[in-house]
Amino acid sequence: MSLIEKTTKQLYLANARYFKVASLMLWVLLATIAIAGNVMAANVIPNSDSQTHFDSEAQSQCYIKKEFLQALHAASAAIFDERWQRARDIADSLSSRDETSPCALLIRAGVLQARMFSREEKGDEKLMGLFLDSAEVDFEKRLQTANSQDSALILYFIGNCHTYRSLWEAKFGSLVTAIKQGLQARDSYQMGLAVDSGFPDLYLGVGAYLYWKSAKSGVLRWSGIIKDERLLGIEHVEKAVAEAIIAPDGARSALIFILMNEKKYLAAAEIADGLAVKYSNGATFLWPLAQCYSKMNTYTLARDTYLQIRAKLIDDPGNQINLLKTDYALYQLAKRLEDKATIELVGKGFEVYSRDTPRKTRRLLRDEYRILKRL
Repeated sequence: MSLIEKTTKQLYLANARYFKVASLMLWVLLATIAIAGNVMAANVIPNSDSQTHFDSEAQSQCYIKKEFLQALHAASAAIFDERWQRARDIADSLSSRDETSPCALLIRAGVLQARMFSREEKGDEKLMGLFLDSAEVDFEKRLQTANSQDSALILYFIGNCHTYRSLWEAKFGSLVTAIKQGLQARDSYQMGLAVDSGFPDLYLGVGAYLYWKSAKSGVLRWSGIIKDERLLGIEHVEKAVAEAIIAPDGARSALIFILMNEKKYLAAAEIADGLAVKYSNGATFLWPLAQCYSKMNTYTLARDTYLQIRAKLIDDPGNQINLLKTDYALYQLAKRLEDKATIELVGKGFEVYSRDTPRKTRRLLRDEYRILKRL
């Protein structure tokens, strides 16, 4: 472990509560970036000698069968659209062609994680872990005999295995483990680019990592210990948006949250709106869209978007954490707009579902719960 990594780990441990909160806020946003290559750990700090510049003009030598690529696109779309069974069916179809298909296992893990994140609750982490472990073992075996053309693709998927673990740990588990998994994901993506610097999807993982480690390193960046590579990170993510083979919408999703962090809310809203229309069954992209509208002080649009989210949550009973968050946001917006009808809707709805609200949910959102209870 380098001196920078040791120092960073000590800082994380010494300021555990602060970094835990910051990390969770970020990862809640990034959790929607689903299958086939998405984000790096937001608060991971790199080795001082990490490679970040690649020949981005090179042409990829990787060949992906059309049928396989279509299956990955369909699985990604199903997860973004919160069509869980559809994604499982695609994984089953891959398994029918190859009983040990590691990509099928990765899709199944992605479904479980996205479902847990969408409902803000654990439950399937053990099964998700088994899928990821099995997939990674299989990918590692295939890497040993792969030619140079296939190695970058395999390293890309290995990086995804680590990314999924890092995402889950940052949201529900250990921040230290999230950091370790994020570093392993970074290494896999960078090794992939070392093999094939023209493979555009790898730039998404590396670019998102470069941006967030720079944006969230705070005093380490200001003091010059951590190099500020936000612009390079954005450049890499934009390359993935323009050229990604496997996960173009994953790249767009990553760019939304980068733009939001840069306070470029209009640009972020334009991307989120397009994806919300494309994936209209779920609320994946309605969340950042509503947040952008609120930040831009377009309160009517924000209210209307949260009302769309609320309607979807009502159709999916049991997701009370997000329902409470949505109703609280609606109440705040309705007050600004002097919208008595929405305030009444929120109050009556809360009166019904609050009877069955678990105690742990009330503790988690005690301020929101207390305010809504007064309606």
